[in-house]
Amino acid sequence: MSKWGDIINEAFEDLGVIQPGEIISPTMQASAFLVFQQMYSSWAAEQTMAYLTVHKGFPLSPGTVAYTLGAGGSLNAGVRVVRVTGWTASSGGFRNGGSILSLEAIHAQAKDVIGRTSILPEAVGCDGAFPLINLEVFPAPAANPGTLELDYYTPLIAPVNVADDITLPEGWEEALHFNLAIALSPQYARVGGVPPALMANAQNSKAVIVQRNAAILGLQPQQPGPQSQPGQ
Repeated sequence: MSKWGDIINEAFEDLGVIQPGEIISPTMQASAFLVFQQMYSSWAAEQTMAYLTVHKGFPLSPGTVAYTLGAGGSLNAGVRVVRVTGWTASSGGFRNGGSILSLEAIHAQAKDVIGRTSILPEAVGCDGAFPLINLEVFPAPAANPGTLELDYYTPLIAPVNVADDITLPEGWEEALHFNLAIALSPQYARVGGVPPALMANAQNSKAVIVQRNAAILGLQPQQPGPQSQPGQ
């Protein structure tokens, strides 16, 4: 089983700083591990790189429209939530669900001049606040409201020790060492710059993960817009 330190070593091999079988110094490893942690953390913000996805039900409170979601929030997820992507609600044999609105959109929709309540929400909105996400439902929950089930993803578990074992989905180790090599390249420049093959390996190995998750999530890749012609 690979260790986090093996990823760092491979990245230096990719850059040609060391040869296969050689080991970098502890000082270089510590510096590269910091860059690695920052890169890994930034990937946690990308929905198409998320593998820690959760579908969890939360009880609503009668008359309460505003909640906080995350570790220790009024909707206590136990961990920090990066982004909420969808919702369903159920009570008995009744169900409702939909996509997540922004708080601005749900405020515009929630013009409830008669103060009606409902067992099941008709709309759910939230933001991306840190460390607790602000979440609102509309209309206000009635007495004995249903359960709100949220679809969300949580941060990737950042490595803390280079000697720890790696447990990651398929394709991740390859993407990590190639992309770490690119992240380290400004500090360990070689004559002629980053080889095109290394850049392609970094992009392609990450793209495999992104495309797989995008297909599952129903997210279409953005198409490039039309290019302006000289003189236009």
